[in-house]
Order: sequence, then structure tokens, then C-alpha cells
Amino acid sequence: MERVALIGAAAVPALHAALADGSENLRAGAAAALGQIADPAAAPALLQVLESDPDGDVRAAAAEALGKIGDRNSLDGLRRALDDQSERVRKQAVAALGRLKDAKTCGALLQLLHSGTREVREACALALGEIGDRSAVSGLVQALQDGDERYDVRRAAARSLGLLGDAAAIEPLRAALSDDDTEVRYAAAEALIGIKDTASIPLIVDMVKRFEGGSFPYDVIGALGTLGGSAVPALLTLLYRDKRWGNSFADSAAKALQAIGTGEAVAAARKWARENE
Repeated sequence: MERVALIGAAAVPALHAALADGSENLRAGAAAALGQIADPAAAPALLQVLESDPDGDVRAAAAEALGKIGDRNSLDGLRRALDDQSERVRKQAVAALGRLKDAKTCGALLQLLHSGTREVREACALALGEIGDRSAVSGLVQALQDGDERYDVRRAAARSLGLLGDAAAIEPLRAALSDDDTEVRYAAAEALIGIKDTASIPLIVDMVKRFEGGSFPYDVIGALGTLGGSAVPALLTLLYRDKRWGNSFADSAAKALQAIGTGEAVAAARKWARENE
């Protein structure tokens, strides 16, 4: 079906036929291909599949495709799919509503954020950030601070709080820099950077310096480079970090300093490079 999707609009009639009269795998593949082609004319047929196909995987593929197509006439059907018996359909419906930035569904997504299955909760946390309605901040903060919640849901909550950019999220995100999970800490750091909270730079760098193995915070250090001159003093402290991790800290910090581009930042990065040729 991926090859069929590459054909583009010319493949749409055959894909419509496969939606109506094919095996489960063929129907799901046709729905996915229509989503890749993103032809708005396919939305009504996909909506019918979402609401009536007996197979959950096919309905999920239709929901995902509707999100990619972006036809707002599909919103009512996607909202109804939040109550589908299939977890995968609910997850894809949530993701599609996030893509479509459906603010009317925030209330339902907040309910699912605290009562759905793990995958649906994670999808809700991400979708609420995509939608951009700041009424979701308190619910996302609650998910971030829930010590019993899975790390992937808390990580998604942190990312969305960064997208929403509300000052009410700053203290909870700072607290999350000490989370037990590495990925949550990194997501909180990047969220604070996204909010442009320069007052958090020392806390973020302290978190980076506590690195003791595992996934290295390349993205966090790189993101500091988007804060401009405010981040230069902190990045300079990483240039000459101890060598337990080789040049990982320094390489990342030098790239961030080059991205900042001020005279001081570039000079420091070049000096470090000369010393380590």
C-alpha cells in the first residue's frame, strides 16, 4: 500500500474500492494510504469506515488517516470515536483531534488523561499541547506531578506544558528536573527552554551535570543555544566538564555556543576546539 500511496490521486478510486471490499489487512492498508495521499475527498469514506467497520485496526487506521487529511468535517465522528471499544481507535482519535486542534474536545481529553488506558493517556497529554488551549494546564500539571503515573505520560505532559507556555507551569517543570526518570527530566528541561524561562538555566545545567549514564542530554544542551546570550555562562561551564564521558558535554556545548553566535560564544567554542585538536 505504501507504493500505491506514492502514485497519488490516481490511486484513490482503487483505494476506495479496497476500503469497502477487502480483507482486514487490505482495508487498513487502504485507509493508511489514503491518509498518506491526504486527499480531502477521501474523508467521507474514511469517516464511514471509522464509524462502521467491524475491525478495530481498520477503524484505527481510518482515524489516523482523518487526522492526516485534516478535514474538520470529520470532527464529530472523531469525537464519537473517543468512546470506541478499541484502545487503538481511541488513541488514534485522540491524536487526530490534536492534529486538528479541536479545542471543543479539551474537556473530554482531560477526562481521558486521568481515566483512560496508558497509551490513551499519553496521547491525550500530547494532543492537549497541540491544541494549545491553556485551560489544560492544571490537568497536565496534575499528570506531571502524579508519582504513580507512567513516565511516558509524565514526559508527554511536560512537553505539552512547554508548548502551552503558561507561567503557571514553570514551578512544576522546575520540580520535574529532579524526577526519578531521565526522560521526564529532559522533557521538563526542554519545556522550560521552550517557554524561554532564562531564570531556570542554572537549574537545567545542574540537572545536566548530574548525568550518570544512560541517554545523554544532547537535545537539552543543544536547546540551550536557543536562549541566546543568557545561556552563554552556563554553557561555558560545560566546555571543561570532566572527561568521564569523553567530550560529550563539551562537543554539545560548543555547538550550542556556535548557534548562539555572539562574539563571546563563538570565541569560546573556537578556543576549546583549538585546545582539543
